[in-house]
Amino acid sequence: MIVKLVRYRVRPNETTTVESAVRDFVNAIATNERQTRYATYRASNGLSYVHIMTFPDLESEQRHRDALYTRAFVDILYPRCDAGPTFTDLTPLAQAGR
Repeated sequence: MIVKLVRYRVRPNETTTVESAVRDFVNAIATNERQTRYATYRASNGLSYVHIMTFPDLESEQRHRDALYTRAFVDILYPRCDAGPTFTDLTPLAQAGR
């Protein structure tokens, strides 16, 4: 299992565009990557976001990276960021629930 954390902060005037792109991106993942678990959170400051993604294997992660919808999301997101995105590989330690 591969788990990644992504953090970024967008400029204040870009939140509407980014949040729309996030929703489209997550919908595309749900449609095309049945085994990928993906969640996005907005911080209380309204400008910072965290994505947590879990892939079953390296091939799934690579397909995700190469997907047209991932590239489209990156093209929208990166120019609107004030900080980041930064990626962190995570190692599962303990988990409750599903």
